[in-house]
Formats: sequence, C-alpha cells, structure tokens
Amino acid sequence: DEKPLKGILTSLDFSVRGYDHRLHDYHVEVVDNPAVINTKLQCEFPAYMVDEQLSQWLPQTRELTSSTQLPTGTRIRILATCNKPLEKVVIVNTETQEQAVLEIAGGGTQFEYDVPSLMGNLSLDVTLFDTDGVMTDKPHRIYIVAIEDQPPQVDVVLRGIGTAVTPDVLIPAQGKVEDDYAVAETWFEAVVDDADPVVFPAPLQAAGKFDSQLDFRQQRSQEGGLQLNVGQKLVLGVKASDKFDLGGASPNLGAGDTYQLEVVSPDQLLALLERRELGLRQRFEQIIDEVTAMRDSLVRVQTDLRGGAKLSEGEPEAGDAARDPQADAQRARSLRVLWTQRALIQSQKSAQEVLGVAGSFNDIREELINNRVDSEDRKLRLQEQISTPLQQIGQTMFPDLDRLLQDLETNLDDAGQGPPAADLVVEQADDILDELDKVLQKMLELETFNELVDIVRDLLEQQQKLIEDTEKEQKRQVLELLK
Repeated sequence: DEKPLKGILTSLDFSVRGYDHRLHDYHVEVVDNPAVINTKLQCEFPAYMVDEQLSQWLPQTRELTSSTQLPTGTRIRILATCNKPLEKVVIVNTETQEQAVLEIAGGGTQFEYDVPSLMGNLSLDVTLFDTDGVMTDKPHRIYIVAIEDQPPQVDVVLRGIGTAVTPDVLIPAQGKVEDDYAVAETWFEAVVDDADPVVFPAPLQAAGKFDSQLDFRQQRSQEGGLQLNVGQKLVLGVKASDKFDLGGASPNLGAGDTYQLEVVSPDQLLALLERRELGLRQRFEQIIDEVTAMRDSLVRVQTDLRGGAKLSEGEPEAGDAARDPQADAQRARSLRVLWTQRALIQSQKSAQEVLGVAGSFNDIREELINNRVDSEDRKLRLQEQISTPLQQIGQTMFPDLDRLLQDLETNLDDAGQGPPAADLVVEQADDILDELDKVLQKMLELETFNELVDIVRDLLEQQQKLIEDTEKEQKRQVLELLK
C-alpha cells in the first residue's frame, strides 16, 4: 500500500512476496536525467548593422549565459549539447505557447533550433526525452534579451551665437552624434516663422564628431536658397538618423537642442550686445569689490604678524576686569587661520568668476564675427584689452595667490617665516587688483566708445527720417501744383 522504494541511488534487483505468492526477478536500472550541458548561439545580425570594412557585427558564435543580450532582428541558431542520447526534444515558447517537437535521429546528443528573427525577448522551455524513456523533471529554460535599436544621441551646441542673429549670420555648431550601431545622416533643420522646415546636409566626421556651419549669406546668394529678413523668427536644430530598416521600417531619428533665434539688423544686434557688456561690467565691479575686501583682511593678518594692532584687540565688555593674554593670543591665531582660509576660498571663487567674465566677452566677440558685423575696432578691444588679460589673471595670477596663501597658512605660527609670507600675499593681491582695475578702465573706455557709436547711429537715423519726410513734402507740393 505504500512506496517501499524511495530515493534509489543505484540499480537493484528485487522480488515481491505476499504470503504464499511470489513474484521474482524484477530489475530497476538507475540512469541520469537528460540535461542540457552546453548551449551556443550562431548569430547573423541585421544587414544594416554589418560593417565589413571595420569587421563589425559579422556572423559569430556566442555562448549562452544568463545575461545574453542580442540586437533585435538577429537570426539565431541554437546549438545545444546534452549529457546523453536523446529521442526527441519539445520546445515551447512561453510567450506565444507555440510548440516545436524535434525528433533526434540515431540517438544523438545534440539538437538545433532556429529563430528566424529576434523581435522581442525570447523565452523557451526545453523538455528532453532520452533513449532510456526518461524525460527531464523540469524544463530547461533558454532566455535571450532583445536589445531594441535606439535613435541617435545628438549632443550639439551652437558656438558664438546668442538669441539674436543678423540676416547674414554664419552659424557654427559643434558636438557629437552617436548611435548604438551607426549614424546614417546628419543635417541642420531650419524653420522660418511658420514655413515648412528646410534641411541642410551636414556630414559627420570621424568618431561621431560634429563640426559644421550654416552660412545664410551663402544661402541667400544661391538660387532658391533660404533668405532671412529682419523681424523673422528662426528655429534651428541638428538632427540625425540611423540605418535601422527592419521589416521596411523607417530609420530612427534623433534631435538635439532646438534654438529659437530672432533675426535683427546689425545695429539692433550691436545694441543688444552693448547691454550685455554693461551687465558684465557691473558684475566685474562686484568681483573687484570682493577681491578688495579679501585683500583688506589679509592686510590685517599681515599687520598682526608684524606686531601691529592685534586681531583680538577690541573694546572690553562691561564687567570685564582684565583680558586674558593667553586667550587673546589664541583668539588672534584662530582669526589669522580663519581669514587666511577665507581668502583662499575667495581667491578660488574670484578666479572662476573672472574666467567666466572673460568667456562672456569672448562670446560677444564671436557673435560679432559670426554675424558679420563690421566693427573691427570693437573686436580688437574685446579680445586684446579685456578677454585675454582676464584669462591671464584667472589662469595665472589667482593660482599664484592660492599657492602663497597655502604657504602663509602653513607658516602662520612661525615668527621667522610668517611675516614674509604675509607680505608676499598682500603684494600679490595688490598686483591682481591693479590688473583688474586696468581691465575695468578698458571696459569703461569701450562703453564710452559704444555711447559715441550710439550717438552717431541716432544721428544717422534722424538724418534718414529727415530725408524721408523731405521727400514726402516735395511730393505733396508737386501734387498741389498739378491740381
């Protein structure tokens, strides 16, 4: 009534006895369960991925692992090896429940299964039947992750272009365009007001580098080319497509940032840039004030180290009988360390801000060049008298000050090394302030120059208006004579 044979590990012979009845010569043969011991995948990748020149995505054989991933559209032949001869194999797709029965001729230990095209994650349950009549207790799982083709990643920015451009603008763009397999095409796409998009091819360079420019003056000179007019709105971006074509599908499209630009006259652009210059000058003056305050705190440290007015000196509070010299000395030392560390932080901060102002002035200069605004004197002033000196200050003078401040902090308690180190720090801070002030004066001169240009511009506008009014009056008088 029960199960007398449990957990059989070896083959055995047995008999069955029930009172005076006997059954003899029963035999149980213990064999291994059939199992898959190795699985290989013969892969043929989609044609659009294959690059024979670079030997990329050519047919190959891979070992199946728990983390196997293959591109969508890959043709796969599964080659499985088992531990014993087989009679048949039953394969069930767990997603679609489709079943395939493979008859194994001659008791072979291998079987093959073809997947014409991997269109999604593949999950197969494989049940083995061996020549001993034994089947697998639990189906063997084959799982392959399908990697979908992603659109190209477009990381491209416009260089030397603000929010406003002239009709003759030259728009440079730089960056990278990358795809998981290969980029087919890249191009500029321009939309003027509500018109249809216009495409301008822009070839991609090696290693996905994008470095191209769109010349609207050249476009205007061409028959049927796109022409910009003052007052229009220009929407510009860079797009890319890959080579994806599975099942006749369209390629994946990738797009970078979109830039909305206002088309203005050269005089209007100059006025906009002059307002930006004014804002940068005000920001620069604030930087000078912060550096001046830093320098003043360092002078106090210098004076204290030279034996002048102590940092800890001050008016005693009511009720204080007398100061504790040791406490005052400790407080003075703490203040020296604190102000030196603050000065180092301020120096590093000011250096970055100065370099930021230099970069902003250089951007203004590049906008003048790219928009073909005839102002050579202004371009020269911006580069040689403002941008380049500020870069020199931020990249050289402030780092030198940082090193001197670190040396000062190290030698604050050294009576022999501390005072000379403080002298060098204050001297370097003074030199920086002198150079910053020189640049500030050049900024003020440039503003004066811009104001003169504004006056001339207003005079020209008034003159033109006067000419137009005069012509209207002359026409009116002629018409009155004819009546």
